[in-house]
Amino acid sequence: MKSNINIWLLVIFGIFITVAVFWLWSYPYFSNWGKRPHWQTGCMSDLKQIGLGLEMYSNDYDGFYPEKSGAAGLEQLRSLDYITDYRIFACRRSKYRNNHGKNNQPLTEQSVSYYYRGGMSKQDAADSAVCWSKPDSHMNFGSILYIDGFVKGVSGANWMEEIK
Repeated sequence: MKSNINIWLLVIFGIFITVAVFWLWSYPYFSNWGKRPHWQTGCMSDLKQIGLGLEMYSNDYDGFYPEKSGAAGLEQLRSLDYITDYRIFACRRSKYRNNHGKNNQPLTEQSVSYYYRGGMSKQDAADSAVCWSKPDSHMNFGSILYIDGFVKGVSGANWMEEIK
């Protein structure tokens, strides 16, 4: 009778070890289920930082954002020290990543991953896009920063249709 109990204990222990090994082996796969890839989250985080820089700028300039569009508008934020880290202007996975300015060089269209729409203010509609990923930065994904500071990541080949 005692040997039957020992056999059952060994079987239960074996099943437990098998389940534990399978769980440890598959955990990395299932732990990322439904999550965005890290570079998408990083791109959205960069736009959130740009949004905070725009908010600080608008507080100092009566609710208005920089007048110039594109890299020139983002350069206004950088040159006035609202955003000091060059890496914020180039997404981690973008072809623009290694072109970011160094030694206080001005930002150019070749060094930024985002397009900025100049001449807007806090009084514009909250669902108006103020900054977004350049279409050639990612394939089938883009991030959009709205006037109210909300950042939205959009997947799909037609993600740019979300820009108003």
